[in-house]
Amino acid sequence: MINLIINDEKCFPITCGSLEENDIKIDFGGSLTDQSGDINIEKVSILKPDQYYNTRDFATPPKSVDGVVLVRDTDSYHLYIAELKSAKRIQSVKQADINDKFSTIINNFFQDDFKHIFLDHDYELKTLSLWLICDPVNIRSGRNNPVIYERKLKALQSMKGVLADYSLTLKTFSFKGITTPIRIMISPPTIEQTHFIEYAAEALA
Repeated sequence: MINLIINDEKCFPITCGSLEENDIKIDFGGSLTDQSGDINIEKVSILKPDQYYNTRDFATPPKSVDGVVLVRDTDSYHLYIAELKSAKRIQSVKQADINDKFSTIINNFFQDDFKHIFLDHDYELKTLSLWLICDPVNIRSGRNNPVIYERKLKALQSMKGVLADYSLTLKTFSFKGITTPIRIMISPPTIEQTHFIEYAAEALA
């Protein structure tokens, strides 16, 4: 599938080497990057659906997420669908809009517009992850400062209930036999070839 994406004319304009919006991002670990920190395009593909839909081909572009990440793990694949939000108040982000964005990917992007990539070829999908990535307390500012990190961690822990309540109205989706809900992730989670690592996971455990 990675080779299909690399050589596909529709995928080429929306393929990128990173996934970041307003300092909210996904990191890629050493198993997926070279010595310069660039992604290994033989192991991972990053697609930007909004660049496909926000063109003159769509009079009214559907709402769509910021990124789709496909990772090759030996003979199977991990699929990540991610929306990046920099809003300080997660409550200001409408859940209905988030649900619509993920619905566009599952129902339109995968099963219609890019069906030739995601449905028409036989492959094993090992995991499916749907992420709403945010950082309401700017905990990422303490990545290199333990004092700031601990202070921000406590602030994030105090929001655990707010984030849990917000998640209650986020939908669950199914694709290729895997069913999973949209999950809130703190920026930046790190994707490796066989797994991912949550950032500040101890705050929301």
